Amino acid sequence: MTIFIYAVFVFFGPIITVFAPKIFGDISILWFSFYLSIILFLLRLMTAKETINIMNAWIIILASFYLITIASITWSDHYGYDIETMKRVFAHYFVPLCIAFIALNMFKSDREIKHIVRYVCISATILSLLSIFQMIFGYQMLFQIVDAHEIYRASATFSNPNGLAIFLVLCIPLVLHGLDRKFVPVIIALL
Repeated sequence: MTIFIYAVFVFFGPIITVFAPKIFGDISILWFSFYLSIILFLLRLMTAKETINIMNAWIIILASFYLITIASITWSDHYGYDIETMKRVFAHYFVPLCIAFIALNMFKSDREIKHIVRYVCISATILSLLSIFQMIFGYQMLFQIVDAHEIYRASATFSNPNGLAIFLVLCIPLVLHGLDRKFVPVIIALL
């Protein structure tokens, strides 16, 4: 069950966010649920008898990158500390670090990794099909404001076509792993 909840927030989040209603200002129910699940996961880690892997090399590399990035942003002359900026910093830096921390501490067995790879493939396939639909039928910016500069680029449910490209490129290693282990069909991998 925890694998499915994690997959909903991380892999299907870009798809669900478009349809999720806003409940607190501009915070959707998906983001609110994500914050709640982080709190519940941390409580579960504190009460469990398992060891918490805080000093993982990946966590140290990510935390160092985020600290350097935030430090360089804060030293900029054109940087303000309004609430919108703080929300963006939180969403772009703290949330990915939490996602990596949760994944490195939660998914350890081959069965769990197999499920994660399948969820990544399913979400990438849905986004790919939606992008193909956008390009064929001319709805390049289906869920966003139409921009004259973006009429020939599909964005699926992302607000920027580059975000879709980054997501799909990051899915490639997991899709290749699934093909190698033979638990991802070739037709899904081709999309």
